[in-house]
Amino acid sequence: MERKGTYWGAGVSVAILVLALGSVYQGPVIGNAESKTSRTCPHQLSPQCQVEIVRMSFPSRIESLLGTARIPDEAREGYRFGVVTLKITKPAGESLTLAAADLTLHYYHGDDMTVVPCQGLSWFKSDANSDAPILVNPLLGPGFISQTTGPGLTSSTVIYIDAVFAYMESDTKECWICVGRPATTEPFVCPSPAWRSESGIQQLTVELPGSGA
Repeated sequence: MERKGTYWGAGVSVAILVLALGSVYQGPVIGNAESKTSRTCPHQLSPQCQVEIVRMSFPSRIESLLGTARIPDEAREGYRFGVVTLKITKPAGESLTLAAADLTLHYYHGDDMTVVPCQGLSWFKSDANSDAPILVNPLLGPGFISQTTGPGLTSSTVIYIDAVFAYMESDTKECWICVGRPATTEPFVCPSPAWRSESGIQQLTVELPGSGA
């Protein structure tokens, strides 16, 4: 049987490279890490919000607004999509924006631990059992998919959303949802403009962890 890495390969490699550069890139090269602003991260869930898994299903095909998403025929013997229904408890009146890139699923399959990125999100909904339109990135990874609560659900204290994860093994066991949060309270502020197209390739100073004096 082909290994899971065969299907994730290039996308995961790119994601690792982006994460690595993001962790070692030295902010002061193009901006001021000490700058202050009144704005907050647009995808940050407040400390009053709680997120939990309430249901999972494992289809091989999903009808998305971006087209039908399918597990390839040659992979269906070992893998399925994992559709995870999330219950979000929040303060009444608080609007939420959740991006697919904010979510990862940590889980055991057999005795192995794996982390998989989110590939799609439904619209927010008031009933965990109801069907809601869903967006699934046709390529592996989260893409730019995000959802925001409308006026009706902003007033609610409990809402639900379905999140899609690809290539879940048949021996999937315990699962945990992880919601990305900003690592600092103050944003890094770039100069304006942050980059100039006429300058060609922008030079960044990269320092590997542990390589400094």
